[in-house]
Amino acid sequence: MPEILLIDDEEGILDISKTYLENQDPTFICTTISNPQKAFNEIISNSFDIVVTDYKMPELDGLQLLEKIRSSGYEIPVIIFTGQGREEVAMKALNLGADYYLMKTGHSKNLYAELAHIIRKTLSQRQLKLSLKESEKALLESEERFRTIFNEANDGFLVASLETKKFISANKMICKMLGYELEEILNLSVLDIHPKESLPYVIEQFEKQSKEEMSVAIDLPVRRKEGTIFYADISSRPVFFGGKSYLLGIFRDITNRREIKRALEESEKRFIQVTENAHEWVWEVDVNGLYTYCSVAVEKILGFKQDEVVGKKHFYDLFHPEDRNRIKKMAFEVFEQKQPFREFINRNIKSNGEEVWLSTSGVPILDENDKLIGYRGVDVDFTKSKQIEEELMRQKEELSKFAHSITHNIKNQLTVIHNNCSLLKKDQKLEYIEKIEDQIITIMNQLENSLKLAEEGTSE
Repeated sequence: MPEILLIDDEEGILDISKTYLENQDPTFICTTISNPQKAFNEIISNSFDIVVTDYKMPELDGLQLLEKIRSSGYEIPVIIFTGQGREEVAMKALNLGADYYLMKTGHSKNLYAELAHIIRKTLSQRQLKLSLKESEKALLESEERFRTIFNEANDGFLVASLETKKFISANKMICKMLGYELEEILNLSVLDIHPKESLPYVIEQFEKQSKEEMSVAIDLPVRRKEGTIFYADISSRPVFFGGKSYLLGIFRDITNRREIKRALEESEKRFIQVTENAHEWVWEVDVNGLYTYCSVAVEKILGFKQDEVVGKKHFYDLFHPEDRNRIKKMAFEVFEQKQPFREFINRNIKSNGEEVWLSTSGVPILDENDKLIGYRGVDVDFTKSKQIEEELMRQKEELSKFAHSITHNIKNQLTVIHNNCSLLKKDQKLEYIEKIEDQIITIMNQLENSLKLAEEGTSE
């Protein structure tokens, strides 16, 4: 598993880089150091496979660290990964022996996907260079030993004349890859094993490799005997036999890797299209609650742009101040249990200071050891539903008060009627009958008004 040393004077950047890279490739083992001098000491005493360092750092910047590594005789691959720099800085870095120079620009997910790809490619190139050196040494030490390595290698080997581009030797694997017998391959040239439309580019790569201007030609189409195409990374190096110059090419079939990469790119494209057009805000946070990804919907819901949130805000920074400490404590209790949660209603503050209610759902992100990496989830604007709920509660309270008032009044009127009836029974006077009629009319009016109010409340 590749061991990667990440160097940056900002701890936050180191945490983000480690999280993204280990998510991109579970085989990556990332170590972070913020002090460049300490990092150099670690390079000397540990067996890291590759170094990814920032450029702008106090005391010892990335180029100075690179120069110190190279002047000490260490050939470990070094990638300069920086948010600042100019073209001349990039040229100086490459001249000092940097394997790659990458600017910290663009969407975080895409940026770290590119960085992960460069790390894999750099390690692969370095491995291929080591393989070439070992092969050259084997050629010098023993032709028989070379033949053994040549024929038993898992990659395809071809040796071509620099002058005629005709093949003079091939191993078993390349015969299998191309579908030719060895005798057939020895009657072919470089021009015969690539599609015609790709020949200008293939010849350009061949010439550069023969002059040692480059060592690896990436993603070249190769044509089999029956006409089908596969893709290969071809690492090459000039070799000499009998006083003549040849180019040794090592073919690594990357067709499956290419298809996987294309499928991954399509999947990522679909994911981005869905999240960018959805009303829900999709997000990811690390174990500390710091946002590592959020979709564009965050701007619709909270008014913040993506780059104002990712790597800069924790989820609890957006809570209403009155609720923040209480909900933050509840959230981290869920984190400790590594449990999913659904439709958690919480109050937040938008970028313009307005209050907004969100319904939040999330699931834990775990590594292969069941260790919590962070959480992934969605937020839905619940404000209108919350307002409707509050309005219904208000109406319910008003109706309750009204019903209590009406009940009290009707009870009073009925008490009067009851008393008048008692007097009527006793004295048999007409005036009591009139009073009873008045009280009945009053009750009927009150009931009719109550009915109208109830109908108005229902229509609202």
